[in-house]
Amino acid sequence: MLNSIENKNIEDCIYNISGQQVMIDSDIALFFGTTVSIMNRQMRRNKERFPDDFCFQLQNKDINYLRSQIGTAKFLSSKRRYNPYVYTEEGIIALAGVLKSDNANKMSVEIARKFIQMRKLILENGDTLFTLAKLQNRQIEFENETNNKFDEILKLISKVDLPKQALFFAGQFYDAYEFISEIIRKANSSIILIDPYCDSRAFVFLKNKKETAYLTICIGNYQN
Repeated sequence: MLNSIENKNIEDCIYNISGQQVMIDSDIALFFGTTVSIMNRQMRRNKERFPDDFCFQLQNKDINYLRSQIGTAKFLSSKRRYNPYVYTEEGIIALAGVLKSDNANKMSVEIARKFIQMRKLILENGDTLFTLAKLQNRQIEFENETNNKFDEILKLISKVDLPKQALFFAGQFYDAYEFISEIIRKANSSIILIDPYCDSRAFVFLKNKKETAYLTICIGNYQN
């Protein structure tokens, strides 16, 4: 099991949420060799051992923050009917106590050591980490502002009448973005996008497609 911990890399499973270092329930369950449902059920049965600074449930804003940090939300299984719980170092130790398994006890000690190492790292490199966090927050704010501006632009150009033709000649002015948006909105069964330079901006338009429209994106070099 120690090898499993090394392969999973505990450090990558520790996140900072609301000023606290925490681990997500699904990662802890993997290290403890149990299931999320069993682990969280034991937590609820022994709620007096898990005050809010030991364990709390993620809010939607926390999940969005995690998405921005790790790029994906693997902890959000489609089978989950509720937001995940997260546990602090103390909460993880309390979990090992209520689960009453040798493996959980061993794993909680290893995890606690990683929490201590990370705290030491933060203390020794506090200024650098603070600067990086500020830069990251500015990037997130910029991306949010950009997305909001795109939404406003799409709302404005959606009021423009769509021409009946798809060819535009010299001297003719037309907003190509509106034409693309209208095509996407009208597609009923499928949309095929072939663009070797496709990037995240394309999804600003594609998010307006109908749920019935199956999306296929082809990227890469298609030159002979």
